[in-house]
Amino acid sequence: MRNTNNQHDSEVEFSNYSSLENLTLIKGTFTPSEAKEVLVSLISSKISFHNKKNLRSYELNGKENQESKNRIKEFKKIRSKLLKIFENIDDSEMSIKIDSQISIEFQDNSE
Repeated sequence: MRNTNNQHDSEVEFSNYSSLENLTLIKGTFTPSEAKEVLVSLISSKISFHNKKNLRSYELNGKENQESKNRIKEFKKIRSKLLKIFENIDDSEMSIKIDSQISIEFQDNSE
């Protein structure tokens, strides 16, 4: 991660992080259509990621990545559920509060 020739202020060394980082991914109050867009976009991005991972595995190893296939199924179910939740909600009826945290744990693979 370190650029010794021309180090930028935006670069951060691994040692500057604790072993666990908690970050806010989504936080705010949205109209139902905005909430739907944010959440469905996030889920669609995850599906796309796992589709690409599965394709890479097939191209490199001649077999699909079962973990990615399972995650794709899970995310498709979540997306369907979200679409059903937002199906009959009008923007003027209510607002949607979303607070989504992620935890990132750094693990040393050399041990």
